Amino acid sequence: MAARAGTGIEIELDKVPQRAPNMSSYEIMLSESQERMLIVVHKGREEEVKRIFDKWDLPWSEIGIITDTGHMKVRHGGKLVVDIPARKIADESPVYQREAVEPGYLKDVRAFRLDGIADTTTPAEDLKKLLAWPSIASKNWVYRQYDHQVRDGSVVLPGSDAAVIRIKTDSLPVMSAELAAKVGDPKVSEKLIAMTVDCNGGYVYLDPYEGAKIAVAEACRNLTCSGALPLGATDNLNMPSPLKPELFWQIKESVRGLAEGCKAFNAPVTGGNCSLYNQSPAGPIDPTPTISVVGLIEKLEHVTTQWFKDEGDAIILLGDAVEATPLLGLGGSAYLQVVHGKKNGSPPRCDLEVAKTLHTTLIGLIQSGLVKSAHDCSEGGLAVALAESCISQLIARETPRLIGAQIDLSQIKDVRLDALLFGETQSRVVISCKALDAVKVVERAKLMGVPAVQIGKVGGDHLTVKTAGGEFFAPLTELHDAWWNSIARAMA
Repeated sequence: MAARAGTGIEIELDKVPQRAPNMSSYEIMLSESQERMLIVVHKGREEEVKRIFDKWDLPWSEIGIITDTGHMKVRHGGKLVVDIPARKIADESPVYQREAVEPGYLKDVRAFRLDGIADTTTPAEDLKKLLAWPSIASKNWVYRQYDHQVRDGSVVLPGSDAAVIRIKTDSLPVMSAELAAKVGDPKVSEKLIAMTVDCNGGYVYLDPYEGAKIAVAEACRNLTCSGALPLGATDNLNMPSPLKPELFWQIKESVRGLAEGCKAFNAPVTGGNCSLYNQSPAGPIDPTPTISVVGLIEKLEHVTTQWFKDEGDAIILLGDAVEATPLLGLGGSAYLQVVHGKKNGSPPRCDLEVAKTLHTTLIGLIQSGLVKSAHDCSEGGLAVALAESCISQLIARETPRLIGAQIDLSQIKDVRLDALLFGETQSRVVISCKALDAVKVVERAKLMGVPAVQIGKVGGDHLTVKTAGGEFFAPLTELHDAWWNSIARAMA
């Protein structure tokens, strides 16, 4: 902090809270204890900050001051134990330039084709298998283990693309009379904050750069589907050993992808952590650069959820139905892994400019009051997104609201059925709107450069999908059971 500001800093280690007695200076300075934050407060306003911490029962300690020396000085037990230029440590320390070598397995990944992979003949059964897969299935078994509504002002609970909370006025700091006089209004308006976490480790294994970009794009798309604009991000880099050149290459490329994605969506990484050496004698984990993004929703009426709302509403697909590449969006897909047992093939391409255009367009439609639901297409593709839009609303404990959909994809010809239903082409969103608004929504999207087509309507107690090769349907009760209960059954 001192190096970034061009200042110095002095701290007293005797004032730093410690969980064990008689810790050495070295231990206090380098301990990685969790749930801590360092803040610099305007001189004269310390008491305001302390009141906020006390209000929320948060322990605090004033440990030092800012100086103009450019040095970091640390005192402990009445002695000066550190005196070093801050910039030497923060900006001018030696940087490891580790060897990075592209892994040999990627040659086979890039050569993978769909030849020999049979097209689906049982789409309804395949859909149920995908909904039951832990990566796609509802995580309710996990989040119901704790009270996820305590003091958080829940607006949208777990189960939609992003959680939304309301930061209430009484949670915000009270302005001093001096500051209120300066700004002219002592009131601070409430905030609506959307939050989401994403990463597909399989994608990152198959293409670290594209996979990391996809993680950022999907997280930001989740926020957009909820009516929010990204504000910032934090990352959690779960990685294998950086000592092996092939594994360090995965780390290096995935970080490059994260950086490009966050820059594209104006979501700076404000913090995070890095967990390395995640491997066992069986081998390393898939590189998993998890990304959390927080966004701001301007008005309560802009809050949008993923489930369909009313019978007769029009269902519209924003984005291309199928990626125009040899793998048709099936590379690295959940479908290939679950149905065919193959984690292979280059993942779908992530064009950040295309993604940004989609997000801008969708936010505009939401803020215009035209969108009743919005859900991004990610793992499992279009069929899973449609199914989740039918089954994911929970109106009371263990009480889902199931609402069907009649989908017509018969105009999309000369494409594999599995690619159409389960391909994971990027930058796609399923939205619903009033039937009378459908033409307006489609035309506005196209005007912004986003492919858009009405693919069906809401209604019934089944998900029915008509394609150029025929029609299939799946009862919502069966889809919901597979999606809602599979993790609980696995943990029983």
